[in-house]
Order: sequence, then C-alpha cells, then structure tokens
Amino acid sequence: MVEDMIGKLMQEAAEAADKKALCDKDISESKETKAEKEGRIEKLDARIAKAEAAIAELSEGIGKLSKEIAETNAAVKEATAIRAEERSVFTVTEKDLSESEQACAAALEVLREYYEGGSLVQVGSKLSAKTSSRVNDGSGILGVLELAESDFAQNLAEVRSAEKVSVDEFNILIEDSKMNLAVKETELKGKESEVKSVKVGLRDNSADKEDLSTELDAVLEFLDMRTRQCETNVPSYAERKAAREAEIEGLKEALKILEA
Repeated sequence: MVEDMIGKLMQEAAEAADKKALCDKDISESKETKAEKEGRIEKLDARIAKAEAAIAELSEGIGKLSKEIAETNAAVKEATAIRAEERSVFTVTEKDLSESEQACAAALEVLREYYEGGSLVQVGSKLSAKTSSRVNDGSGILGVLELAESDFAQNLAEVRSAEKVSVDEFNILIEDSKMNLAVKETELKGKESEVKSVKVGLRDNSADKEDLSTELDAVLEFLDMRTRQCETNVPSYAERKAAREAEIEGLKEALKILEA
C-alpha cells in the first residue's frame, strides 16, 4: 500500500511537472509572440504617423498651388478683359484720329489748290478783288489746318505707341503666366500623385495594424487565460512540489521501517 501511494505521488509529480512545463512553454511563447506583434505594431504606427504627416504637408502644398493657379488664371482673365477693352477703345480712337487727320489733309489739299493758284487757273481773268482778299487770308486757314493735322498725327502716333506697349506688356504677361501655370500644374500633379501613393501605403499599413491588433488581442487573451490557469493556484506549483516530495520521502522512510 505504501509503495502504491509512493507510485501515485510520483505519477502526480510527473504529471504536475509536465503540466508546469507546458504552462511555462505556453506563457513563454505567448510573451514572445506578444513582444513580436507589439514591435511590428510600433513600426506600423511610426509608418502611419509619417504617412499622415506627409499627406498633411502635401495637402497643404496642393491647396497653396491650387490657390496660386486660380489666382493666375483670374489675373489672366482680368488682363484679357482689360486688353479687349483697351483694344476696343484704341480701335475707335485710331479710326477717329486717322479720319480726322485724313480730313485735314484733304482739306489742305483743296485749299492749297484753291489759294495757291489752282482756282485762279480755272477762273482766269475773272478773278475779282474779293477773291484776291480770300487768297490773302488763306495762310491763316492753312496754318490752322496744318496745326490740326499735326496734332491729329501726333495723337495718332502716341495712341498707336501706347497700344503697342500695352500689347507687348499683355503678351509678356500671357507668356509668363503660361510658363508659371505649366510649372505649378506639373508640381500640382506630382503632389496629387504622391498623395495617392502615400494613401495607398497608409491604407495597407492601417489594414496590417488592424490585423496585428486582432492577433495581439487573441494572444493577450490566451496569455491571460494560461497565466490564470498556471500561476494562480493556491498553493503554488513550487509549494505543491515541495509538499509532494516531502510526502514521498516520508513514505519511503515508512517503507524502510516496515521492511526492517
């Protein structure tokens, strides 16, 4: 009977040792898995934070570029409208001045012919004293018309010069705006493409983190369960082991006594 008790205690000790070894193995592996998954999640958090910061920076740049492009387009539109108005005014003014200059030139031509002899040739000897008086007065009229013609010509030249300056400035503005828009639109497309790429990476990292978090939750749940199963028994495994060994030693001593 004592031998049976000793054998039973030794069998229990072996089973307890196996159970303890399995507990230690499960807990150790779970802790390693927990640390590994937490490390991967930490790296993903860093990548996600970096991606979010990059997206915020790129989005700010996109907003700034979009605003600048809109402002440039608005400035071109306004300048085009102003140029069209200036061109319309110039066309009317040029026509008026040109016609006025031509009218003065035509009038001068007629009056010069009249006062300088063309009319005298036509009328011959029938020219009266009254006509001679008109000839004498012709220099004043011619002077006024010549001055008017000169003023119209000068104004016309100034208007045409101003128009040319405006056209040149407008063309420079348009060319500069085209180059500016081309650069900004290229930069904008680049940033938009980069945002899409970063967002794809962000989605992938976020999905990986979600999967790892689910796995980590399962590992933590298993670790908590095994810890409670293996380490919360009273008395502890070490205490039970010591008590069992003491009991076995006592039975062995009793067996020796009985055998003696």
